[in-house]
Amino acid sequence: MFLSNLERWYVNGWFRGHIQRPLELALLQRLYPMPRGAQLLDIGCGDGRGLLALATRVAPLGLVGIDVDPEQIARARTTLVANGAVQLHVASADALPLPAQTYEVVTSFGCLHHVPLWQKAVAEVARVLRHGGLFYALEFYAPLLETGPIGGLLKWLLPHPRGRFTHQQFVAELGQHGMVVLGQRNFLGLAGMVVARRVAEGAYD
Repeated sequence: MFLSNLERWYVNGWFRGHIQRPLELALLQRLYPMPRGAQLLDIGCGDGRGLLALATRVAPLGLVGIDVDPEQIARARTTLVANGAVQLHVASADALPLPAQTYEVVTSFGCLHHVPLWQKAVAEVARVLRHGGLFYALEFYAPLLETGPIGGLLKWLLPHPRGRFTHQQFVAELGQHGMVVLGQRNFLGLAGMVVARRVAEGAYD
């Protein structure tokens, strides 16, 4: 699902790019250190500033970004014009045009709650991760997006696919695809962070 105009304005804005995204990465690394020199995939890379943060912090051997929105990929190409090591693809998280068991690290910063078939996106993460590979995810959950006074407002301002998930459902889905949680934070059921390792065969191998 594409971002609404309001959400696109936010994720491409100064605050998200210069404060929030690096903070998210730092908090995820506190849960479990991200290895340096890895083959790394970022799902929902947006305008590419998160890719720059990843390149700076963990110096991946290879860096790939995907986003479903061609306009965001075009912005990322402009952002990363001086970094020829980064590959960019227009693709959906639930149908990654990438070979199985390729990446040692996969990251997703608030992307999967936009994907209608989010369970399939989790399966795709498991498919492209190498055995022992790590998945770092920040997500926003159904109680924030769909229910209560905040959810009611957000459903109008920032529409998302119906049937979003909770933190517990997200963690359980990771387990269904051979991933074991190494660290997690649940922020009042509204948002959360998870680091998981792929230790078993995924459903799409």
